[in-house]
Parts: sequence; C-alpha cells; structure tokens
Amino acid sequence: MRWLGADLAPYRQAYELKTVAAGDEGYGLLRDFIRVLDAPVAEGGVSDVQFPAAIQEVLDVDGALWYLAAINLFTNYDSYYAGHNFFLYRSPEDGRFNILLWDVNESFGVFPGAGISPADSLAVAHTDPFLMASGQQAAERPLIRRLLAVPEFRADYLAHMRTLLDGAFQPAEVERRVAALQDVVRADLAEDPNRIYGMDLFAANAAEDVNALGRAVPGILKVTRLRDEWLRARPDLQPPDHGLAAVSFAPPAPAAGQPIEVTVRFSGADRPAGVSLLVRVNHAAPQVLAMVAAADGAGWTATLTGQAAGAQITLYARAAFSDGRSAFYPAANLTEPWHLTVGGPALPPLDGPLALNELLADNVAGDRDQAGEREDWVELTNRGTDPVSLLGYHLSDDPLDPWLYALPDVVLPPGGFYRLWCDGDLDQGPDHAPFKLAKGGETVLLSTRDAAADQTTFEALDPDASWARVPDGNGEWRVCDSPSGMAANRCGGAGVPSATPTATAGVTVTASASATATATGTPGGAKAGRVLLPWLGR
Repeated sequence: MRWLGADLAPYRQAYELKTVAAGDEGYGLLRDFIRVLDAPVAEGGVSDVQFPAAIQEVLDVDGALWYLAAINLFTNYDSYYAGHNFFLYRSPEDGRFNILLWDVNESFGVFPGAGISPADSLAVAHTDPFLMASGQQAAERPLIRRLLAVPEFRADYLAHMRTLLDGAFQPAEVERRVAALQDVVRADLAEDPNRIYGMDLFAANAAEDVNALGRAVPGILKVTRLRDEWLRARPDLQPPDHGLAAVSFAPPAPAAGQPIEVTVRFSGADRPAGVSLLVRVNHAAPQVLAMVAAADGAGWTATLTGQAAGAQITLYARAAFSDGRSAFYPAANLTEPWHLTVGGPALPPLDGPLALNELLADNVAGDRDQAGEREDWVELTNRGTDPVSLLGYHLSDDPLDPWLYALPDVVLPPGGFYRLWCDGDLDQGPDHAPFKLAKGGETVLLSTRDAAADQTTFEALDPDASWARVPDGNGEWRVCDSPSGMAANRCGGAGVPSATPTATAGVTVTASASATATATGTPGGAKAGRVLLPWLGR
C-alpha cells in the first residue's frame, strides 16, 4: 500500500484486480486510497494533522486495526508484514476499503519474515506489538506506520489485542482448538501417501518446536503460552478497571421515525474521560455520537435520530480514558455489536367497525376467483351497526409497511363481508392484493393511515383449513375446517348461517345466503393477495 505515483501503470503491475470488470476505475480507486495513506502532501497526500479524519473516509480503520492486532498476536508474518497475502475490498455501501485476512497457515511464527527466525521460538513469542511501526521498515508498511502513529488508533489497536488475548488467544482455548482440529485430520493424514512429515511430528509440534524438511517450526502451544505471558506483563496492555454494567435502548423495539435513547452504565474504579457511540445504519459509514455523562459519572446517554421502517442499526460504545487507553463495549465490536431493527410505524389502536374475519392461506379445493383460480384470500366484515366505507383502509402482511395495499371504494353494510384475493394479480381487479399469504403462517394487518384497526397472526394451516373468528367480527380466532368466504363462519358446527349482506362500490345491497355474486361493479368473492392489517407497534 505504498504510494507509487499518479500513473496507474505501477499499480497494475503491483496489484491483481479480482473484480476484473472494474478495470482502470478500480485501479484509480486503489490509487486514490493509497494517496491518502502514503502520498507526500506535495503529491496530494494529507498531513499528519489531517490524516485521522481523511483516512476514515476511505478505509474501515477499526477493521484494519483488528486485522493488524490479529496478525501480530498470532505472529502471522506471511501477511501484510511481508507485503502480500491480503485482499482489499471496497464496500459499495460506504465507499471505504477493507483489508481482509487471507492465507494464515503459517501463523505462530512459521513464516521466516519480519526479521524474526522460526528457529527462535522465544523471539517469535516476544514479537513487538509495534513491529514495523517505526524505524527503517516503517517506510515499507504505511498501514502500520500511519495508523499506529495516531494516539486514538493506537489505543484502539491495543484494546483489540487485549480482547483477542482474553478470547481466541487464551492458551486453553488454543489447546482446545488444536486438539479438535487434529482429531479431524489425524486418520486421513496417517493414510496420505504424499505426507511430508511423520505422524510423530504431527503430534509433537502442537506443543513443542520441531524440525521438518530441514526447517524449524515453532511449537504452537509453546509460542501461545510464552506470548500470552509476555504480552500480559506489558504496561501498555494492562486493561483499565472498567466494565459494562448495563445497556438499555428506549424504546427497546423502535418503530419507524422514533428517536432511540441509548444509555450505558459502567462499573469499576477507572472513570472514562469521554464515551462515544458509533452507529451504522444499513451498512453505511459509521456515525460517531458523543455520549453525555449522568451526574453520577457512571451512566452515559446519546439519542439516535429516528430511522425508516426496516432499518438495520448496529452500534457499540467506545470509552476513552485520560491516560490514553480505550475500551469497547461490546469488546468484539466488529463481529458482535449491539443490533436494533426498526419496526413499522407505531399506530394507535382503532376499535372501529371494520375487522378481519377469516383467511385461507392454502386453497387447494376451495372457492375460485373470477379468473377461475383457487387463490389465498382474506375476508373482512362490518361488525358495526352502520354502513362503512373501505376507502382509507389498508391491508398488509408486512408490519414494516402496514399501508401495503389500499382497499377500494366499496361500502360494506352492517354484518356484510368483503373478500380480497391474495395472489399478486392486481390486473384482475381491485379485490386482488399485491401479495400472497405464507402457508407457514404470518401476521396480517388492517389499518388506516393513522391507526391500527385489526391484526391477526396465524401459524401453519392444513390445506383448505382457514383461520377464522367465531362468532364473526368479534369472536376468538380458531382453525376452521369448513371455510366460508363471504358467509358467516361455521367451524366444527359453530356459527349460524344467515342472510349475507355483500358490498358494492358506492351503494349497499343485501343478498340472500345463497347468493354467490355481489352487486354490479363489485367482483364476486374478491380474493385477497396479502392482508394489510393494522400494525399495533411493539
């Protein structure tokens, strides 16, 4: 990642473009990233003062610090330390480059790079965390030199190394993983005619140094134990006396547009000088919010602006201490951040006359729509005493979008029924919704723009079994083995057949119980694609 000048030719020679179709545009983006990282100011680079802000515009700095902490801790010199065996990936979501780990089979000091010999396992174990960060080698590795020269980045690098020391690099954990992997390959290795070393070395090298094919190979567990002891004794790797006591989100399940108050409370003798909240929405570049301390100094709060329904929010807290150290919560902030999903709009309940009454999600031998097709359907009923217009109501099976389908301008008389076919065939009429019902079950919502009128959640149903209210309109929901679209529900003998009022556009009519069609202008037995029920919020 050294600056090779403005001409693209040297970059084409030094780097292999994996996204071939990107062509010179890809090489140009790489060059522009390296310009920020390593170019002299006279050639468009940035000064040390400008660097911390500028590099975060083109590089996922926190991800790069995790990468550097991992290759150093596991003494994987066959990596950026050697100037190869890594990928750079530019994320389309935020336009920043990411450095990706690749080819780690010569970790634990096996690769004779970075000036450290595999024959000296103690030297391997004592690899400086700031290897190549200064001195003559630093000029060759600007990612290490420039990132670790920034005090904030340096503190975060050490915080990530502490996290790895307490997790994946614990000697007991490494020993457990080594034993498990040896169990996986042992039998096949013993039968491999092309094996390049004996089974005695396979067993011994897990714990101790060996020589294979005239080459020194440090013992994995030996290096782990010695390195763990040495690093934990370093003053700059001592953790602060600090921990996360609690984290809370208000509301815990935010709806669309709702601000979210995030509060963290800490324990321990070391009080942070400042706490920031790093927030990513739908994989966009992170936003940094300064958290405000409570009077007792233990609690810190920040408020996130409301987001659109369905937004995926990941976030974590960074505590900075006056002695220069930092700590992250969650500690594995890269892979295990806190996560929130923004729900649909928080609509107040509406106890109105229009209600969901019955639905069929697997129509095998039941009613057909006007096109002669057996489709899913949802039935509505007017449980009030006056006619009600469907205009202004919406049906949906998506809590994130309760207004998925606007119902037609139809007037439903008291006790009347209206069926929507849920087939996605909007061209077949206004009684066809743009979605199908899930045979495995889902939630159906009925709403206005301002309120949640009704909703029901059903589980997997047998073919031709409906989910129905008994009695109609206000009764309990139950599985019904005798679907009765456009008629009173009769489930296992429950329900009473009666004259069935139907609906028409602009007028109301009453048809006999035997009627199979609605008045002119209203499709008979309109089939509901996906039912849009009121989202009641969480």
